[in-house]
Amino acid sequence: MKTILSVLASVCLALLSAVEVFSATGTVKVKSGSGISVQALLLSRYLDTDGYILHDKSVLQSDIVIPVPFAKDFYVFIWNSTGLDMKKSLGQEGEYGIGWYKEVDGMTMDVLLSYDDLDGIFQGPKNDLFNVYMKLAKSLVI
Repeated sequence: MKTILSVLASVCLALLSAVEVFSATGTVKVKSGSGISVQALLLSRYLDTDGYILHDKSVLQSDIVIPVPFAKDFYVFIWNSTGLDMKKSLGQEGEYGIGWYKEVDGMTMDVLLSYDDLDGIFQGPKNDLFNVYMKLAKSLVI
């Protein structure tokens, strides 16, 4: 029963998350003592949250989160998605942002202002956009 609940909880969290949906084939995560976090995902393809295929071949998605040493609770965020076949597609994009993260009494709040470099990285502002992501979370022990 506990396993079924864990699977259901994982599925619900995946559906509710505000990140792109994908089928993962490999993950590498590294977190240093300085708080710098690096993650790389090797994915079989890249889908958006509506199931639209942004890249139908393998992609490498990586990100780095760097705490801002002179501004407590702030961080710099850089994310990239690149098709391994190096063909131009909607799945080739970058995201660059500044965020704020705070934890108080078991509740966490995370706000990220990002510039999304879409439709070809460094090809000018065509179709690019600014986003604000906000997340409020509380862990529940069941």
